[in-house]
Amino acid sequence: MGRLYNSLFVLLLVFSAAMSFVTLGVYVSQWWWSVIGMAILLVFFALGGLLVPSAQKAVAPADRATASAALQVLGAVCACEFFIMAIVTWVVGNKTLFDNNAYQALGLILFLGLIGIGIQGVLFTLARFVYVRNEARVERAHHAVA
Repeated sequence: MGRLYNSLFVLLLVFSAAMSFVTLGVYVSQWWWSVIGMAILLVFFALGGLLVPSAQKAVAPADRATASAALQVLGAVCACEFFIMAIVTWVVGNKTLFDNNAYQALGLILFLGLIGIGIQGVLFTLARFVYVRNEARVERAHHAVA
């Protein structure tokens, strides 16, 4: 499990860097920062394809549900980060497009996505991860005693 956790941590750092560069590109109005962010996002996808399958194969069969829950937590955290990046870039763009009704609707959709998917997704998947991990530990302890 340690190898999977380390892989997920590296992926989270790479995704955070990508979102940071994209946000920086919008904030300073220089497109090349966003291009760097997109390149880092491609590295995120490549690393995900390289690190996660091999780390999943190393997980013991008793911990497969915990590993699956950990992957879901990573997905929820990345979705929340994406929505935070989208809200920040929307706020920067709203300074120049404040009279546009369609842009206001986009902001509402992004905000509702952050509240509905981002924050709740992180809380729910984190709670599920803790539950599944504890269930696996209790089941393992039951089998050790019996």
